[in-house]
Amino acid sequence: MRPNNAKAQSARWRPRRQARRSRALTADMLIPWVALLVQSVVGRSPGGSGGRGAVSVAMQLYELEPCKGAPDNLVISNFTAVRDKNGVNYYNGNILMRKELKDISKLEMTTTQCIDAVSYNTCSYLNTFKFTTGVCGLMTSDAMPWASLMQAVHPSYKCPIAAGKYVVRNGTVNMSTIKKLAGPSLKDALGKIFVPEARLYNEQNQLFSCIKFKATFINPRT
Repeated sequence: MRPNNAKAQSARWRPRRQARRSRALTADMLIPWVALLVQSVVGRSPGGSGGRGAVSVAMQLYELEPCKGAPDNLVISNFTAVRDKNGVNYYNGNILMRKELKDISKLEMTTTQCIDAVSYNTCSYLNTFKFTTGVCGLMTSDAMPWASLMQAVHPSYKCPIAAGKYVVRNGTVNMSTIKKLAGPSLKDALGKIFVPEARLYNEQNQLFSCIKFKATFINPRT
């Protein structure tokens, strides 16, 4: 009976350990998700008194390029970020949709984390996550930190996304919202290099586009 009891205890504990792991990954997975959309992010220092917040975190983008061997249905070019004297970043760029995207059936991202530099000696797999329900709605929701960035896309982003040319003009991201979602774990990202590969799947669950990023979080005040 003891072995069975031990197995029962193990079975009871395993879900609890997995639950803690899932909560920890939630904050980690937020970082590459934001990296999918912006070069750098700024926000307010926690514990502020309601006045003007100081810039506490920014993310520098090293590269934004298509994944090798992926379809080139979505092409991003001339993507730039300009930081004003208050630390707010404004994003601009061009997007070419070669084909119509009727719906996004899945967003999947695999992220590698590196220390100091991108090399086999310093990089390791971080996580893979995916959204399979309501992806279009998630990307355009006003409650998300990237809402103002999506609103800066012209013509307006809305599924189905027609083929054609789009521009991003002076888009911004709300870092305060990101901090509320990520919590203190966002500070753990400082100095690390993240290399996410984001894959979009069409309404037929076929790979539509894949974009690769290299970015790092920094404290611009140091």
